[in-house]
Amino acid sequence: MGRPVKIIELAKSLIKLSGHEPDVDIKIEFTGLREGEKMYEELLMDEESTLPTENRSIMVSKGVDVAYDEFEHKLVELESAIHATDEEAIAILEEVIPTYRHTTNR
Repeated sequence: MGRPVKIIELAKSLIKLSGHEPDVDIKIEFTGLREGEKMYEELLMDEESTLPTENRSIMVSKGVDVAYDEFEHKLVELESAIHATDEEAIAILEEVIPTYRHTTNR
């Protein structure tokens, strides 16, 4: 994936590449996180593991095995969340998807 890049540095670089001066020609405004945005993106969940490949710099994600019957049952539960209240839908999601954690933006 490469090294992490700060969004501010990316924005400044793009402004300069466009032939402008950051904060002179184009103002950079910090607005905070919007609904659903995250500060970072996980490459793997804690429950997942990786398998090596011939190239030591490349790993393959080994997902979590789920039986088809269990998967089908969870889909039916998730379908019921479509018609539920927000609170009920959140409870269903948390039950069906063990890694799901509801958060609210403040």
